[in-house]
Amino acid sequence: MPANVNLSTEGLVDWAHWGYSTPTTFNHKNGVTQQISNYTALGTGTIQRYTNNPNLFSWSGGTPNNNVNNTPNAVYVIGLNNGFQVTVPANTTTRTLKMYVGLWSASGRFEASLSDGSAPVYLDTSLSNSTTTSNVVYTLNYRAASAGQTLTIKWTVGSVFNNWSNVTLQGATMP
Repeated sequence: MPANVNLSTEGLVDWAHWGYSTPTTFNHKNGVTQQISNYTALGTGTIQRYTNNPNLFSWSGGTPNNNVNNTPNAVYVIGLNNGFQVTVPANTTTRTLKMYVGLWSASGRFEASLSDGSAPVYLDTSLSNSTTTSNVVYTLNYRAASAGQTLTIKWTVGSVFNNWSNVTLQGATMP
């Protein structure tokens, strides 16, 4: 994962960032039809904000915050099977989605599925760190068999190493 991500430069179609001011702050590209949804919490954990992400995010042309430079803020949730869900539209045109996520003292479970079942569910459980932070960007190229479909992303805690084990949700782009 790059140390600095400019969401505006990368997200020509749409972009999103979570946790800039509060755990519920959802910044996204202004002036376009929104493609990337806000998160839905999965499980019973409380979504919290953190301010020390080693990866920094910048953007311009956003809402509700128009211009932000190098923020280390994002959101996290503690506990086994807790996490985040994000959706984007899918149709017969190939699209790309980049998801910037991480974890701390946990193993993560990244799952991507199409609503029409036209492709196998993508599942990755390889990101794990028992002592500190690991961040990653997942790049998904996807296409559904028919119009009007949805790609659903789930990022959850797959295993815990202590009482604070968590996954983080940082940003997303559609180039």
